Amino acid sequence: MEGIRRDVTLGRVNGYLAPELLADAPEELREAVGPFPRRREESRVFAWMLEATDRPLYFERRPTLPADAPPVRWVREGLAWRALRAGEAPAEVPPRLFWRSLEEDAAAGDYTARSVVLALRLTAADEALKAGRDLLANQLVTEGLETYGRDVRSLNNAGTLFARHGRREAAAALFEEALALDPGNETVRRNLKRLSGLETADR
Repeated sequence: MEGIRRDVTLGRVNGYLAPELLADAPEELREAVGPFPRRREESRVFAWMLEATDRPLYFERRPTLPADAPPVRWVREGLAWRALRAGEAPAEVPPRLFWRSLEEDAAAGDYTARSVVLALRLTAADEALKAGRDLLANQLVTEGLETYGRDVRSLNNAGTLFARHGRREAAAALFEEALALDPGNETVRRNLKRLSGLETADR
C-alpha cells in the first residue's frame, strides 16, 4: 500500500491463494488444485513453491507441509514466519518494521496495535496447542482478548483456533459468548454446529 516493497507478492487475497502464485506451476499441479486452491490443497502449492523459487517465503502461521516437501527451518521475522531452506539465512529486519506499542498497556489506545497483539497471541496459542500446552494456550488467548476486546470477531477467531485443534469445549464456550453478543450471526452459528464433526471453522 505504501509502495515500500514492490518486489513482494501478497499470496492470499480474500481468503484464497492469489492466482498469480500458480502462473508458473506445472500444468498437473494447476489442474489438481484449481485456480483457487482449497485449504487442504495449499500444502501441495507451498511444497512446489519451496522447490521452484529462490524468493523468501513468509507465512502468517506455520503451515503443514507434505512429508516429501523440502526440509525447512521456521524462524520469526517481524510478525511473520519465514521458511528457511538449506543455505538460507534469516534476514535482518529493519527496526522501522517493528510495531511501537505491542505491550498490552501501550496498545490500549491504539486499535491497530490491539489487533496486532491479538494476532500475535493467537499465533503463539496455535503453537502452544500444537505442542499440547493447553494451559499456556488458554493464557495467551485470554491475554489477546483482554487487550483487543471480546467482540464477535475476536471471539469467533479464538473459537476457530481451538476448534481447529479439536478443543471442542473451549471452542464452544467462545462461540456461545459470541452468539450472546450477536444471536443472528450465521458464521458463528455454523461454526458451533460444525464442532460435532470437527470440520474446519469459518474465520
